[in-house]
Amino acid sequence: MIRRILLSLQVMLLLSMTAGSQEAIKYMLPPDEIVRIVDAPVTPSVLVSPDKQTILIAERQGLPTIRDLAGEEFRLAGLRIDPSVNGPSRSTYFTSFRIIKTDGSEERTVKGLPDNPRLGLPVWSDDGRKLAFTNSTAGTTELWVCDITTMTSKKIAENLNGVFGYITEWLPGGNGIIFSVTDPARGAMPVKSNVPEGPVVQENLGFFPQGQLLYHPDAREGAWVEIPFAVTVKEPRRLLIRGTRADDYGTYQPYLNGVKVGGPIDLYHPSVSEWEWHLLDFWPDPGQYTLRLECVGKNPASRGYLLGIEAVRLRERRPRVKEWARDAARDWRTEPILYR
Repeated sequence: MIRRILLSLQVMLLLSMTAGSQEAIKYMLPPDEIVRIVDAPVTPSVLVSPDKQTILIAERQGLPTIRDLAGEEFRLAGLRIDPSVNGPSRSTYFTSFRIIKTDGSEERTVKGLPDNPRLGLPVWSDDGRKLAFTNSTAGTTELWVCDITTMTSKKIAENLNGVFGYITEWLPGGNGIIFSVTDPARGAMPVKSNVPEGPVVQENLGFFPQGQLLYHPDAREGAWVEIPFAVTVKEPRRLLIRGTRADDYGTYQPYLNGVKVGGPIDLYHPSVSEWEWHLLDFWPDPGQYTLRLECVGKNPASRGYLLGIEAVRLRERRPRVKEWARDAARDWRTEPILYR
């Protein structure tokens, strides 16, 4: 099984900082004013019943949680799959449903919803008397139905399959419902072994006094490294990587906070040597950043997919760049640039 490793390396903001001792970066909250803005209720979604007499108001969750973003995700042909629930990953969920007449009267709340609901978008039956919706739990996706007359809901099925989107369709008159499920004979998802296939080595080749971290994947598939760092002051910087090249090193594509910066970096060289790879000129806002290096292959002459990193640096640019505020308003996420 291909090994995925998340390496936390110290970021080199100035020459005086090294890849030596590192203190773990923890999540921090901004000032209360910003927290209240971010946590403000999201505008609900609205669905009108087929007979145009009733409106469903679906309250949405706000931003996804760290747990949601940290969940395992499979990527296949443009699909983003959460293997724990056999459905799409990073979906938008709803937390409650209300019903109101189109004239604004008789507002009622759907009762009997599950605890800690993560509800999918409801589907009206064609007679406007029932609703069907999904609920995602830690290990499955359930199908629930609500009777509009009594405003009570109940679970009718689980183990739904929503890899291509949850397909839920009412039969005429609301007399039945069609939905897709995961084949029960498929078996449980394979469990990854926690035993590493090989070490992540700190080596010293003589170039860097404190050594470097050597990433040694067995193949291209699933090979990546993430390097977190923090920025405290907005000022012009050049993002670069300092490391080594060798005849068994791979080719890696850099991403900064999910944005591709530059093209693939070929780390192959006939002999072992130190090198710098310059990635981006930008004015980073204060906050947390993650540089991700994904293996995309190797030079035909290379014998492997290794990656050796001594430091990630934010190098200070020339004083006149700051004085003239050149590109200070440029959004590097939409226009990443590197001046040669």
